[in-house]
Amino acid sequence: MSPRSRGRHLVPQGLASWLALLLVAAVAATASFGLAVWWIQDSRLAGIWADRQILQRIVARVVPAVLLLERAEPQDRQQLLDAVSGGPLRIRLHSGTPPETLPGAPAAPELDMFVRSRLGSLAGRDVGIWAHRGGGDRFYRRPGLRLAIPLASGGWAEVGIRPVRRRPGPVFLIWLGATAILVGLSAAWAGWRLTRPLSRLAEATERFDLDGEEDPLPETGPREVRNAAHAFNRMTVRIRRLVEERTLLLAALSHDLKTFLTRLRLRMEMVEDPEQRRKGIADVEEMQSVLDATLGLARDETRGERPVAVDLAGLLRTVAERHRELGRKVSYRGPERLAFHGRATALGRCFENLVDNAVKYGGEAEILLEDEDGGAVIRIRDRGPGIAPQHREAVLAPFFRLESSRNRDTGGVGLGLAVARTVVDRHGGTLSLEDRDGGGLEVLVALPAADAAADG
Repeated sequence: MSPRSRGRHLVPQGLASWLALLLVAAVAATASFGLAVWWIQDSRLAGIWADRQILQRIVARVVPAVLLLERAEPQDRQQLLDAVSGGPLRIRLHSGTPPETLPGAPAAPELDMFVRSRLGSLAGRDVGIWAHRGGGDRFYRRPGLRLAIPLASGGWAEVGIRPVRRRPGPVFLIWLGATAILVGLSAAWAGWRLTRPLSRLAEATERFDLDGEEDPLPETGPREVRNAAHAFNRMTVRIRRLVEERTLLLAALSHDLKTFLTRLRLRMEMVEDPEQRRKGIADVEEMQSVLDATLGLARDETRGERPVAVDLAGLLRTVAERHRELGRKVSYRGPERLAFHGRATALGRCFENLVDNAVKYGGEAEILLEDEDGGAVIRIRDRGPGIAPQHREAVLAPFFRLESSRNRDTGGVGLGLAVARTVVDRHGGTLSLEDRDGGGLEVLVALPAADAAADG
């Protein structure tokens, strides 16, 4: 399987799958957007801290840390600094007096007031509070606050407070996952409910037959789907009525013409010239043959035939044996048995026509049968002149003949391939004409698996 094919299998193919995927993607995009906005807001220091409770807890750590550093011996201060500095809090000790300003800008009044109110016993000291945007040394890589706090023991402490980026907790992730699953399942169910009538419509279209035995398509679902089902039911009724009227018309026309042809033949029998009598009778018989073939195509006696279990290999062997009994060179090659679900009489008529054409134009016929994924591929080959590519579609139409003499012995009526393709189409298969290696024609019939054929 190629990478392109594998990628195509990963893409949803049904409307319900697409709907579920789109809704889940919409939920994920909405949650991601909310998280992004919250993250930016939580990381931003623009005068007012994003989360006062977190800031209050951090400032509360500053007071005991500074008091502890004041009372510690000089040799112990570095160890204490390492202990109290961590996470959002950084403390450095300096000698001398605190500077009047630190890099950054004075904190907004509301933020300044909030921090000073949480300094407790340090609030009475001349504490400087600045806001910085980050950058510079490692101590202030991220935006935050800078505090300059004088120490009673001398010197001053530089305190850096960085915003804390809260990460989504497990409860939020569970909620997001459950929401996505519920939305996906709901969308899949809704899509299935919406597409089920469309699936039935597609199946009914594939299964449509002219025998009129199928039940009408249920007109359920959304209004547009109901309208489509109603239109389909009306269309099937009109098509069947049209075919019935056409068949009756052809039958009546054939009956009337046969009457005149019978009279004409009787008159031809009375012609004295033997040669003219022979030609006249031959013309009448040719007209009679065309009428019979036309009426047979219109009636299609196999149309009402129901699909049954068929041994396709046995059917093709029988066709080959029947032609060999007539002295024709016809061979079969393939499995001994191949089960297929189809219309036995119609398939027999189809392969009879194809083999008859192969023998007529190529002098011999070779039948090959292959089992392909539960379906069947039948190749009927000859060594005749073949058919030019530009004529291959035309010869599958009724009454088209490459031989233009209208001689029934050389050109036939022009219905053999048309009947064969009709039978193959009704079984959900395909019929195509190809060049045979070494010269000649190959008729390729591909029939689907048994389940697909049963639906036809």
